[in-house]
Amino acid sequence: MVPETIVVVAGAASFSTRDVWEGYRRGLTAMGHEVVPYPTFSILKILSHNLTGNDLVGKALDIRNRINVAIFVDGLYFQGDRAWVPATLRKHGVLTVLIKTDDPYTPVPQAEDFFDLIVTNELAQLEAGEVYLPTATESPPLDLVIPVEKTIDLCFIGTLFDDRLPLIRQLAQHCEQSGIRFSLQGHLPADLKDLESMQSVTVSRKPVAAEKKWRTYANSHAVLNLFREGEGAVSPSPRVFEVTAIGGPALLTGSRRNEVTRIFGDSVFHYDGFDELVAQLTRVLNDQAARESAVKAAREITLGGHLYRHRCQSLMTHVRARLAARADSIRVTTQSDEGSVADQTTPRSLDRQLAWIIGCGRTGSTWLCEMLNDVPQVNAWHEPYFGRFFKHVYDEPHERERATSFFADRDRSVWYGALRQMFFEMAEQRYPALRQQALFVKEVNTPEFFNSIRDCFPGSSIILLQRDPFDVLDSYLAMVQPGSWNRRAAREWAHGPQQAARHIAKCFSVAHQAYDAAPQDRRLCLRYEELLDRTADGIRRCCALTGSQSDEDTLQGIVDRHRFSNQSETGPRAFRRFGKAGTWRQSGQFTAEVLQIADAELGTLRAKMGYTDTV
Repeated sequence: MVPETIVVVAGAASFSTRDVWEGYRRGLTAMGHEVVPYPTFSILKILSHNLTGNDLVGKALDIRNRINVAIFVDGLYFQGDRAWVPATLRKHGVLTVLIKTDDPYTPVPQAEDFFDLIVTNELAQLEAGEVYLPTATESPPLDLVIPVEKTIDLCFIGTLFDDRLPLIRQLAQHCEQSGIRFSLQGHLPADLKDLESMQSVTVSRKPVAAEKKWRTYANSHAVLNLFREGEGAVSPSPRVFEVTAIGGPALLTGSRRNEVTRIFGDSVFHYDGFDELVAQLTRVLNDQAARESAVKAAREITLGGHLYRHRCQSLMTHVRARLAARADSIRVTTQSDEGSVADQTTPRSLDRQLAWIIGCGRTGSTWLCEMLNDVPQVNAWHEPYFGRFFKHVYDEPHERERATSFFADRDRSVWYGALRQMFFEMAEQRYPALRQQALFVKEVNTPEFFNSIRDCFPGSSIILLQRDPFDVLDSYLAMVQPGSWNRRAAREWAHGPQQAARHIAKCFSVAHQAYDAAPQDRRLCLRYEELLDRTADGIRRCCALTGSQSDEDTLQGIVDRHRFSNQSETGPRAFRRFGKAGTWRQSGQFTAEVLQIADAELGTLRAKMGYTDTV
């Protein structure tokens, strides 16, 4: 199931929670989802509490808006007497999601009674059935300039809670004595006269807009992050990701937290207590090489996996799974022989029995597909090329944004739903016992489909079949030689090794993206080399994804029947060539020139896949 329109609801606070709301709103929009923003903190300025709730419910249930998912960022406002709002949406079929931005400081009681999916920003607060997604940041503005000459040595932007004041006062005195330019901005207590009288310390209580915040960070040598005292909190705050994303200032963060260390290691400057803070500040200001090295490493970490678009991708994986689970069993009424009306549960989604074999051609996928097809209560569909329906938007991604395009993202739920229904109708036509059996579909040759699997079949599984890319390239080159088994390829597709290598790299790269986005319990990475050595175990692991089981004797019998030695047509130009790994080393096709091309086009990917050996 695909989300149609998502309403993203903010809490009443307009401080850091607002930034999280903005991040998810923009991240979901960038993913192509139809988003209706609901800024509660602004609506309350013109409507009463009751009218605000009525307004939100009215928007969410208005059929013209086609809303089927409501994401509440901060549940502190919509609880107690106002919990009726998410409860009403949930009762009327809207999937309700809660992102708890104030864990562990302020709990949301009985959240499970009002929300279908609960997300916490704090690992220490993670409870059974919930999802952990730490905070994140948006990308810095493209026009953000990082000055060479800074006017601020150290800055703090945020809220000075009471537990932070003693350390700030000590730090301000140190900066005054050392001539360190210290800037304090944000929600500050009124009684800071002692700091306001200092020459090296500036205090500003004006609200800090996003643009000014980015400029201030960029104009600072270092930014101070002060964690609130929480109940064993271990996760980063938004400021950690904001500062590290810039690539200009160093981050001083404390007191030390396990998750911050796990994510960033020594690329940020941790401290516990005032003395260590001063020592780290001195290092940041005086050791330019250490500061720049840490800043660069921290920026790569944040931009590589901790932007709100990354969080939205993870969140939507769980949302789609919840929508699919809801669709798996719907109530329908049927007329019985006696004329009475009885309820009957009918499965609408067969996703849980469905697994897709993806990756690239020439990886042993046919062999695997044939063995799976011999497992009792299992069907294997060999290359239906269903994925070709997605090729147009894969080749022309701008078609997703073009309003008059049939494939526009705004209507994706319609055409995805139609393709999904058509697939299952065709599958049941070919495999009449499908509802009681598993179906493995080999689609290694349609990479245009890989990243749409989770949207179109969210409850299904993915089997990523990997093989040394050099062996795959060798097999592709053999396929286009005169006398090859694939006469069409030899005649029409006789392109050079560079084009073949790029095709292989693209297929595997897209397959890895799809695999990474899949839930851990719905995916399997299977290496051809492992399948050669432990064939029965590989089949067993595939079947486990769909709940299929078979005894050891049956599996071993399947393995024996499909051994390479039992194949009649084999050899360098045959479809089944050698049935072993590492054949590229002895291949006459892998000349020095081809090896150079392979290294250039496939070397990085090959290393990422764990194939690090060379000639």
